[in-house]
Amino acid sequence: MFGFLGINKPPAMTSRSVVNVVQRLVKPHKVGHAGTLDPLATGVLIVAVGKATRLMQHVHTLPKTYRGTFQLGMRSDTEDIEGEIQTVENARQPSRDEIQAVVDGFQGTQSQQPPAFSALKIKGQRAYSLARQGKAVKLEPREITIHCIELIEYSFPFFTVDVQCSTGTYIRSLGRDIGVRLECGAIMTELERTAIGSLTVEQCCELDFADVQSVHQALCNPLELLNNVETMAVTTAQIGELGFGREIELEAQQHGRLVNHEVFAVNAHGRLVAILSPAETGSFGMMRMRPIRVFDC
Repeated sequence: MFGFLGINKPPAMTSRSVVNVVQRLVKPHKVGHAGTLDPLATGVLIVAVGKATRLMQHVHTLPKTYRGTFQLGMRSDTEDIEGEIQTVENARQPSRDEIQAVVDGFQGTQSQQPPAFSALKIKGQRAYSLARQGKAVKLEPREITIHCIELIEYSFPFFTVDVQCSTGTYIRSLGRDIGVRLECGAIMTELERTAIGSLTVEQCCELDFADVQSVHQALCNPLELLNNVETMAVTTAQIGELGFGREIELEAQQHGRLVNHEVFAVNAHGRLVAILSPAETGSFGMMRMRPIRVFDC
């Protein structure tokens, strides 16, 4: 069993709980997920089955799209409605134009302070575990990129934004920072991940698998999602060599470009068989490629 599941995560479930549901149906196959969603959040969660779990690092690089709703005039230790909430006294009521200007100012690359209640690790321990124990949590700011941010709706005290961003961006922290710039505070009340790469929430399935067969039918070819990688077709004989961990020779020029980077090798049916990396220049016009990940050959 090999492939990705695009699942519409229901509210009040951890991402790990979603994985466990699938794991019970497909064991002993491995199952993993890419891009943790908080229990409060809903939407796109990519679950990998079998050797497709080896592709998680490539999913992490895909842009994520979210729709988040926030309440002004509030602060929270978790930066959302699930923490200890404090009302900001005499909170100002910004105009739509003010919010629009502040929201627009967050587009681009910037430094973001992750929330204390997060799954990031500090000396092997989850930050949220330390925070729940009342211990000081010190996380270093991280560089993120907001590719696009749009104010969708505003009716005081609530506003909603659509955000496309790089991996590692915390939307509740984005809301926190918007509240700081507006000088009135803000906490996240709702969050939906609407897309990862080209996979939208409308294309995802619900977590209602009846048996292993229903999981198998829902699996998709990982390359349908990882459409930002370069693929190269290999022959049956070359697939056999890759299965033994041996290098193969491919034409050094593909589509007018020199093959000097990582590529995904596919069979005649478009199925991923290996990830290859350049080893050295081969015979005339050829490049030797070594397998760094081999799937079912």
